[in-house]
Amino acid sequence: MYINIRAFAAILLAPLILEVGGSPTTRLRATGGELRPRGESIIRRQSDTCPVPKSIKVTAPKASPFKQLSDNETSSIVEWLQSPVLGLNLTSAESENLTQTDNYIWLVEAILPNKTDVLTYLDGNGAAPPRYARVVIHEGGKAVPDATEYLVSSGPTICLPLSR
Repeated sequence: MYINIRAFAAILLAPLILEVGGSPTTRLRATGGELRPRGESIIRRQSDTCPVPKSIKVTAPKASPFKQLSDNETSSIVEWLQSPVLGLNLTSAESENLTQTDNYIWLVEAILPNKTDVLTYLDGNGAAPPRYARVVIHEGGKAVPDATEYLVSSGPTICLPLSR
């Protein structure tokens, strides 16, 4: 019966690192029953010293200022923008008759607050930073169609075009 000495040593000496003959470039390390080229990282198992991870319930002392817009915030922004008072002449994006020549809301997403406002809030000295949304409106009803970005408060009460 023929036995490969390197494989036999790798199996017997699994937790140990064993260098087996040859030149420095061809030396192999035997670990865990596998032969690895010299220089590869090796992770040793230490089941005696590593406890099994446990799930720990963690609660933050304050609400995250980086959360996305809720469904209620998004729908209130869309309803407010579609009101005739603003004069945006928007077609519902869900309309079956929507064409490229219509004005419609293409995107509503949260804008991250300023770092200074967040730090003031998280350090315990200030109120939560105001929440804003970036709204992109496709304006296909213009002579030259365009897409315009607006800054909208999550209230919503303010609607300002963002500079390009």
